[in-house]
This record gives sequence, C-alpha cells and structure tokens, in this order.
Amino acid sequence: MMSNYLSSLTIICLLAFSSCEAQPTHQKKDKAPVGGNCETCELMFEGIPDKIRSSDTSAGWYENTQKLIVTGRVFQSDGKTPAPNILIYYWHTDAKGLYSSKPSSHSKAAQHGYLRGWVKSDSNGNYMIHTLRPAPYPKEDIPAHIHLLIKEPTIANPYYVDDLVFDEDPLLIKHLKKYPAEERGGNGILRVLLHGKVQVAEHDIILGLNIPNHPATKDLPKESGLSIGQDNLPLSLIMLMGPIREAGLVRFVNTDVIMASYFIPVINQIGHPLSSGSGFWNKVQSSIRIH
Repeated sequence: MMSNYLSSLTIICLLAFSSCEAQPTHQKKDKAPVGGNCETCELMFEGIPDKIRSSDTSAGWYENTQKLIVTGRVFQSDGKTPAPNILIYYWHTDAKGLYSSKPSSHSKAAQHGYLRGWVKSDSNGNYMIHTLRPAPYPKEDIPAHIHLLIKEPTIANPYYVDDLVFDEDPLLIKHLKKYPAEERGGNGILRVLLHGKVQVAEHDIILGLNIPNHPATKDLPKESGLSIGQDNLPLSLIMLMGPIREAGLVRFVNTDVIMASYFIPVINQIGHPLSSGSGFWNKVQSSIRIH
C-alpha cells in the first residue's frame, strides 16, 4: 500500500512539475499597442459618422468667436509619399477653456466636449478642419491645444500625436521647458497666419514618426537635427524675436510679419508656399468663401 501510494505521489509530482515547466511556452506576451497606452482613445469611435470627408466643420466655426482653420497633409513615414484614407479625430476646449457639452453632444464622449470631429485624408493626403480657436484651461499653465488621434487602416488601434499648440501662446515656452514635446507625428507647434479675420495654420502629419512600436519606423535609428515641420530660423530673426517676446509684444506682433520682411526678396523671385497665389492660400480662400 505504501509503495503504491509513493508511486502515485511521484507520478502526480512529476506531472505537476512538467505542467508548470511547460506553461510559459504556451503563454504569449501581449503585443504592445502601436503608440503605447492611449487614454480615452476609445472615445474616438463614439458618434463617428458613417461618411467622413477630408474637410470637417465643428459647431464652433459658427460661433461669435475667433475662427480657426487647420489644414495640411498626411505623409507616409518617408515624409514624402501622401497617405490617403487616414482617419484623424480632433477635440478641444471652447473659447472659455472648457470641454463643454451641448444637448446634441454624444453622451459617452461628454468628456471630450462638443468641439470634436473627424476628417479622412484624401487621395493626396490633404485634410482641413474649420473650428474655433480653443482657449487654455482656466487657472492653469497649460497652453491652449487641440488633441489629435490617428487611425491607420492597417493598424488595429488608434494612437495620439502631439497636441497642436500655438507659437504665440504666452504659456507655451514655459510649458515646453517643463514638458518637452515628443514630436509624435511631427512638430505640433502651429505658426498662425491671419487671412482677414480668420486664423489659419498649416500642419503636416508624418505617420509613425516618433510613434512607439509603429511598424514603419520602429527599427529606424534616431536622427539628429530638426524635426519635420520645425523652422530653422536665421540667427538675425532669433535675436530679433527675443526682445519682442520679452517685451510682451508678441500678442501684437505677428511673427510672420518679421518673417515676410526678411524673405520678401526671395518670395518675389520664386514665390512662397504661403503667398497669396499659392495653392495653400487658394484652398483656404475657397474654403472661407464656402463657409
């Protein structure tokens, strides 16, 4: 009896040991999502329309406040090839810095407020957003910003890119010193131009750029130098802008006036992508007339 008991116990122990040893080979580690963890990303799909165009207009465009157009192109990871059919979801605060709701707001996405929408890049990668200019959070040192999420057709999950912020925002420099930009998808600092009473900014998005676990760029080495969309200003302009900003005149002096005065000879000779005769401005002018 005892020998049978010991034999049975030995068999049980061997089976248990072999089972424990074999267990890790059957367990697969969860694959890290592209872009890493993304808080509230799931709200991107709440209330999403059946048909999404390359241009979208939020309810804020029709309010009596500062109008803003953000337009640009989406490129593949090489920064040159247009990326069509890329879904972009945006949301931002209202003119008081709040994610306020309206009766028509989608209840499950209430924390994103009513100023939200979707665009899908066209065959040339173009997109355009008409909205109001957001205000910073009340009583906080965070600059005004627009959140962007990207959903690529070949990637299972959406991921966030850098928030869009405004170059003349007095809160921006201090914030960037404390929280340097990740430059996910490119540089998110918007240089705002005025077209009549409408503020216009151009922002291109590079798929996979500085996005963790992105299949197009995960094996690429880190590169030095300026990020895509980042300005390389001449030293004379940098020296000039310092005193202007320190004097608190940045709210009244558009940096592009200084840029234009510096580059006028070049602009007159070869044209400028933001000049009145360019495709960029023609597109903006047509958009404003339509709206």
